[in-house]
Amino acid sequence: PNRIRDTIVPLYLIRLDGRTRFDLVTPETDSEKLIIGGHLRLLWKEKLEHLNKITKKTFDKYVIPVRNDPSKESYITLRVSTTSPTFELMAERVSRKEEVIHSIFYEECPLITEQGDGIQAFVGILSAILVRPQTIILIDEPEAFLAPSIARVLGRELTKIAQERNASLIVSTHSADFVMGCVEVLDSDNAKIVRVSYQEQKAMAREVEASVISEFET
Repeated sequence: PNRIRDTIVPLYLIRLDGRTRFDLVTPETDSEKLIIGGHLRLLWKEKLEHLNKITKKTFDKYVIPVRNDPSKESYITLRVSTTSPTFELMAERVSRKEEVIHSIFYEECPLITEQGDGIQAFVGILSAILVRPQTIILIDEPEAFLAPSIARVLGRELTKIAQERNASLIVSTHSADFVMGCVEVLDSDNAKIVRVSYQEQKAMAREVEASVISEFET
């Protein structure tokens, strides 16, 4: 039963917690298995364009996956740039002339692991969710390391992705800003917010009605 569970469940469920948050943007080998932290090689074309629309608007930066990065050969890394990347620069096989262009371009593009915790956490979560097709998405405290306004953006974008995929987004959060980001775009008839509080060492759970969520939207 355990082997069956371990084989089938990952096909439908993705779980991101605080311990793996920064692993999502660290360099990975091109042959790495499709596990959490092994998704960068899938971040191309449409998914990358989607991600960059969000990061440009949020941080005024673009994200660039780099194969065979000179700083870490045989690995895929993430770099950031204030100018839009071209897919030609990110190709797996390039000429010698293009390699020179690579080097000049990337010298001005810092590794994302050299950036602040906020952009690392934000890009890590979104990139992992975008490239993986699971329809049950579990995230523990997605607002960690994020400014309130950025947490709101993340809530909004994750909700959009879940709705487009017809997926269930299940989140444990302490952030009202993240929740309000979700509320901005969610269908209140299909949403549930459960508030958990503690009184005298006992957990108390109360569901917020859909009608109340609709009032938040206005």
